[in-house]
Amino acid sequence: EYHIIGEGPERQRILFTIDDLQLSGRVKLHGKLTPGEVRGCLHQADAFVLSSLSEGISNAALEAMSCGLPVVTTECGGMREAITNGVEGFVVPLRHPTAMAKALKILADDAEISRRMGRLARERILRDFNLQCQVESFIELFTSAVKK
Repeated sequence: EYHIIGEGPERQRILFTIDDLQLSGRVKLHGKLTPGEVRGCLHQADAFVLSSLSEGISNAALEAMSCGLPVVTTECGGMREAITNGVEGFVVPLRHPTAMAKALKILADDAEISRRMGRLARERILRDFNLQCQVESFIELFTSAVKK
């Protein structure tokens, strides 16, 4: 199953494509959800997919990692800063659906790899993306800029 959370200008096109490919039983559009509902969906998921063409570091991907999900993402923007290919998930080339499908198949076929990547994703968030570390990094950056 493929679950899409959120709203956007492509909704009608996505609905048409779901119908055209006869995937209505496999793809669910949730629309806009509350943070608690998003967290609930993430806890039910097996993996998180970010197929963006342009992105900084996706908060949605970081949230998925914090829920212990392996992430399959494109190499857009700063995603390589958040995901180490083959460790917390997979980073695939932009506009390469075959590579994305292969990465997802690895996760679907090997529950141990999926669990390990999800565990490492959560550990990465706790180690490198926790609020206290971010605050300390910003204070250090601003302090060093003022001293110059």
